[in-house]
Amino acid sequence: MKLQSVSLARSIWLFPVLALNPGGKSLRTILRALIDKCQFLGHPATPEQWTSNELKFENGVFLTPRGDEVGVSFSLYKDGLVADTRSSTDDATAFLRHVLEWVHREHGLVHYESLTTPRTQRYISAVYVTCDYPIDTAMPKLQVFTSAVAESTSSRRGSGAMQFTGFTIGQDPAEAKGDNWEFKFERVVDAPFSENRFYSWAPCQTDTHLELLSKLEEIFHP
Repeated sequence: MKLQSVSLARSIWLFPVLALNPGGKSLRTILRALIDKCQFLGHPATPEQWTSNELKFENGVFLTPRGDEVGVSFSLYKDGLVADTRSSTDDATAFLRHVLEWVHREHGLVHYESLTTPRTQRYISAVYVTCDYPIDTAMPKLQVFTSAVAESTSSRRGSGAMQFTGFTIGQDPAEAKGDNWEFKFERVVDAPFSENRFYSWAPCQTDTHLELLSKLEEIFHP
């Protein structure tokens, strides 16, 4: 499995954000300083946007611990923070830590690690990959069914063979408790089957996602 690009690497921290600011300092002043620091091109501008339940800061720049400049977007809610990059969830998490260390050091807010309320961390990873082997070879019985579908679809245009295009692995809604996380693996829309190009979405860190895809390709290996 070859990585072509990272479409989304999201790190989500859930905790009571207002607990960082028990003294009621002006968050707008702090956030405007953050806009300048990270060079966000998109940010709240109107009174309505500044008083929204979601404050979005888009297309900024973050210098990672390894010294690379990566693009970053950031959303602030009362119950958590979200950071998006197109490099890795590690970079998104490093950005959140950097911001929270900065507001503590430069603006006197409470250090996030001193909060007594537990912090929940979640991740979303979306990538484009190419596979070295046709996915149909791993599922011969499904190939038979795919052929049956093709033969029964009289309105189908073109003469190309129909193939399996992907799958989703999800939770039982009865046990999901409101968070119905899914793993998706599907062909890129409009990409020829011969190119073996796929899009995959997973509720995990980028590195873990790529490890899962490597295990999946082992199944495809003829």
